[in-house]
Amino acid sequence: LEVFEVERWMITANEWQTPCLPTDSKLKWRWVDVTGQKHPHLLQRLLKKEAAAKRVPPIELDTMFQTADEWTIEKGAGTDADGWSYGISWRSSTWDAKPGLFDVLRRRKWQRTYK
Repeated sequence: LEVFEVERWMITANEWQTPCLPTDSKLKWRWVDVTGQKHPHLLQRLLKKEAAAKRVPPIELDTMFQTADEWTIEKGAGTDADGWSYGISWRSSTWDAKPGLFDVLRRRKWQRTYK
């Protein structure tokens, strides 16, 4: 199972935060699928603010699936040391390991195996 964590650079706060702009749409949930939509396995009882406060994916599969390992962050040539990649928008064609001047979004992929 994979889930993307997303943050927006907030120039007024001078820090990365959960997306909150009107244009951020479903990214405001922080935990999204590859298309940028609220992840379908996000815990149903969580409010948006509660989901955004989580630091590991608040994701659960049906009880017929068992976790085989813990959540891991995908890291590689296209990410920084913490697994983040940076882009101008969710639909950017390129994501880089270092933020550029106009990169206001960052994302990282979390993965977990189920059996």
